[in-house]
Amino acid sequence: MVNQIMSSKENLMTPKWEMKYETGIFEIDLQHKNFLALIKKVELIETGILKQMTIDDVLEEIIFYARFHFRSEENLMKEFNYPELAQHTEKHKLLSNNLLQEVSNLMVHPDDIAHLHHYLINWLLDHILEEDKKLSSHLKNVI
Repeated sequence: MVNQIMSSKENLMTPKWEMKYETGIFEIDLQHKNFLALIKKVELIETGILKQMTIDDVLEEIIFYARFHFRSEENLMKEFNYPELAQHTEKHKLLSNNLLQEVSNLMVHPDDIAHLHHYLINWLLDHILEEDKKLSSHLKNVI
């Protein structure tokens, strides 16, 4: 699992998009790639390379994009009668709440951007590799 690989506090590079992350659903894959680009911004702020944006700006963008992405997935699930819609939607709610908690923690500990960066990578890749792969399998069978 990704969490076990990426639990270190040392600087971690945001992974590049790989075929193993692809769901085969263009819209979902494009949104996941956009998420990785947002996570890369957190890395660039963490390392001091990106100075013109604040972490607050990026976090606002991530929270907005997470809501948009989750709604997009949920709409696809409804449209194509995904049998695990309720469970997947519940996981989205949990992920959203955890994200907001991580953002709150960063407000209390502003120097802990590395923790947030690791969390975001784990959050996205775990969700893709576990939940979204199941969704894509269903969608490929019904589309």
